[in-house]
Amino acid sequence: LLSEQSAQSTCPSASRFRLGRVRGWRRVFGHPAHIFFARGIARPDTREIASLCAEPSEDAASGFVVAAFDVPASELPALLEREEEFNFVEVPIYPLGGGASSPPESTGIMCTRATDEEVLDRRGHRAKYEAALSPHFGSVTVWGWGADSGLRPCPVYCRHCVLA
Repeated sequence: LLSEQSAQSTCPSASRFRLGRVRGWRRVFGHPAHIFFARGIARPDTREIASLCAEPSEDAASGFVVAAFDVPASELPALLEREEEFNFVEVPIYPLGGGASSPPESTGIMCTRATDEEVLDRRGHRAKYEAALSPHFGSVTVWGWGADSGLRPCPVYCRHCVLA
């Protein structure tokens, strides 16, 4: 969730919006999101179907800016449903202006890379991903796209990310 408007569309009571930084992670356009197909914004012919996720970085000094906010426990199920293809990991959030040795100011839940077994089988999303991906790619994978797969960001989503 990159913006207050986006967060509140799922979690209307979200509050205390602020920016922070996570360390030791990177963001990657590394998987197709079913919602891009459902909304008709995926471009499978050019493989412009990718959404962002966070994954651990080999470079401990790496990191990125995050949008942090508080969500009431009663609204967490809607957030988990919206972000169906991710795992959720608790991470420390550091202040933007803090140096490399500054302590975290809070912790938060971040959407991270999952596995096909988790998303397709355990969570029961295989049928809808098959309907979206099979006609274009034959096989079905959410998280099996390698760096050389030609997977590219979904343009409408990428614009949303840049504007947020």
